[in-house]
Amino acid sequence: MGDSITFGDLLDNTTRGGYRNYLENMLQIDGVSFDFVGSLSHGDAMNDPQHEGYRGHTMTELTDEIVTRSIVSQGAPHVVLLKIGTNDVVYGGNGNTADLQAKLEILLNAIEAQASRATIIVSAICPVASGFSGDNQSTTQRIVAFNNLLEAEVLSRKASGKRYDYVPADQWLESYFLFDGVHPNEQGYVYLANQWKPALDRFFNLRANLSYGDMDGNGSPDLFWRNSSTSTMGISTLVGGSEASYNPVGFSVNDPNWKAVSHSDFNLDGYADVLFRHSLSGKTVIFFLKNGTKLSGAATNFVVPDTNWEIAETGDLNGDNYPDIFWRHRLSSKMVVFFMRGATKIGSQVPSFSVADANWKSHTTGDFNQDGNKDILWRHRTSGRLVIFYLDGLTKLSSAAMPFIVPDGNWQISQVSPLFGFGGSTDQYPDIFWHHSISKAVVVFDMQNLTRKQVISLPTTLSGVSSVVF
Repeated sequence: MGDSITFGDLLDNTTRGGYRNYLENMLQIDGVSFDFVGSLSHGDAMNDPQHEGYRGHTMTELTDEIVTRSIVSQGAPHVVLLKIGTNDVVYGGNGNTADLQAKLEILLNAIEAQASRATIIVSAICPVASGFSGDNQSTTQRIVAFNNLLEAEVLSRKASGKRYDYVPADQWLESYFLFDGVHPNEQGYVYLANQWKPALDRFFNLRANLSYGDMDGNGSPDLFWRNSSTSTMGISTLVGGSEASYNPVGFSVNDPNWKAVSHSDFNLDGYADVLFRHSLSGKTVIFFLKNGTKLSGAATNFVVPDTNWEIAETGDLNGDNYPDIFWRHRLSSKMVVFFMRGATKIGSQVPSFSVADANWKSHTTGDFNQDGNKDILWRHRTSGRLVIFYLDGLTKLSSAAMPFIVPDGNWQISQVSPLFGFGGSTDQYPDIFWHHSISKAVVVFDMQNLTRKQVISLPTTLSGVSSVVF
């Protein structure tokens, strides 16, 4: 979203898509599932050319597009890439910091109003080169001041808990410009794509962490333990892809009837939280954590007193990033999903599929086929067979059996999450963490959809820490 540089302008009647073309190629090479959205479509070389880049637009004019045409809400983005300000500062000659600050705030507020859950990644504007027809020195001073303003505003909003990131535009070379000294040439657009890419990598890793158990915010899954006899709890942190450390958490839950049933990032702060359910009353409570420290706790706005209803898993099943709660009745095998916003239930839906055999247990959600939708992994209690339901929301598209079984019922699935480098695994496919209820051993199946690539044993120092893990 932005001006002619987002459009991909090369000062003629055609465009290859500018940085969007090269960014699309980078994401495709990484195997990322994505969709560029927008009401405009330009990019002769692109598979997905939609965008919101308007030639000549200032911040105020872009705000008008958002407000009058609802272009952000119509696209429903998970992430917004914003590069704007060149027409204010360079061509418009605006050096009034207070005026620029006010226009920027109005623009960002308009984006937030139409995409309140989106991450907004803001880029610095580019410098000018010797081909620029204006006063190069004063223009450069205005650009530096504006970029400082941009970065400060992004950091301020990020500090307040909003989802923002900032992309610098340093290390520009004279060779990156067209003859006008303002617009990038193809080499410059490649540079811009390389500037955007790390911010998008951070975004996609965060999205993965929202659904999986990253307790310390380092981008790798962790294990949350609770001893079923003593109720002591701790976190096994996977560090550096080669070893694990164990640390007790900074809080206690002494009533053994409170069972830790799942850990997901319920408040979207980048740290996994813990969902507890009382085995007698059916009450549920979320402990909001940061690196094992309890920041606060909140009772959910519902109670399910029939304890035959069991929490099978948590994960985002309606595409709003917030983890939802998947319930299954132990006797009837009925299923229902509670759509959540933190500790608040905002709705519910019965899935379009059913599984009558109560021996099939659903364990957790993960995007096994990397189509951008969470799927469900099932395991048969007696045979040990494993099956994946591929979903679109709560609609079952298809299913597939894994080409192996785990017949030993003492091996229990504790969680499903990408290893992110642990044991040499570098892909984004969900992997299966197993915990042996007797030996306390932990192993991970390194998966690529249905294919088990390797079996990784976690350090034996974890054995005996506790008897419950998820």
